[in-house]
Amino acid sequence: MPRDKATQLLTGLSNAEVRRSRVQAPGSDLWIEFVEFKRIDRTPLHMRIRDRGAARLQLRTQNIDAMVNAVKQAELTILTQGGAAVPIRRT
Repeated sequence: MPRDKATQLLTGLSNAEVRRSRVQAPGSDLWIEFVEFKRIDRTPLHMRIRDRGAARLQLRTQNIDAMVNAVKQAELTILTQGGAAVPIRRT
């Protein structure tokens, strides 16, 4: 994981190593960039979605069960109210 001088200056994390990954959903012009920091102090942050600066990634899928299984197989955590998929009503 290389050191990124520009990101170190921007964040004030002079010892941080940074890794970036980008993904793009098929048929979309939108890119999402994930930034991972290494060699920094880590303190759990318990934000609520209504808190200033909080982020949320919302995904839509045709087969939520397959999506949840794929995410869990990738050893990621899904956090939702009630611990289950939350359907979004069509408007």
